[in-house]
Amino acid sequence: PGIKTDVHVGLYTWARFEDCKEKNGFTIPWLITNTKETEDVIAYALCVGMQVMSWSYPENGSLRDLVEKYHLYPITTLTTLSSSHHQQLLSAGITLCSDIVKNPTAVDILSLPEDKKQQILQEAKSVCMNA
Repeated sequence: PGIKTDVHVGLYTWARFEDCKEKNGFTIPWLITNTKETEDVIAYALCVGMQVMSWSYPENGSLRDLVEKYHLYPITTLTTLSSSHHQQLLSAGITLCSDIVKNPTAVDILSLPEDKKQQILQEAKSVCMNA
């Protein structure tokens, strides 16, 4: 909370784009962040022709909009999991609540009692369904 992407990130992103655009065939740089952004970074990006997507920008098509539209809720939103459980699942490539819903046995790596696994699965289903 309270963290914003500032203009220095835009400057760095533009510089990296300039460094590698020809070799990699890049045509448009993108600055994508899961934080909010400052007005300065948006002004800079618009000035140089860089696309910006952040948690709340652009007004239609922000990262928040995409998460909600496609139900891409990360497992870190699950309150039935501890931080260490989040880390174990993330290390195993399980990043979204929908990953657990599609493959309920994914939580087996946590070595939890069956009732706890069912709680996790129910919460993941609830997050995906109520979104």
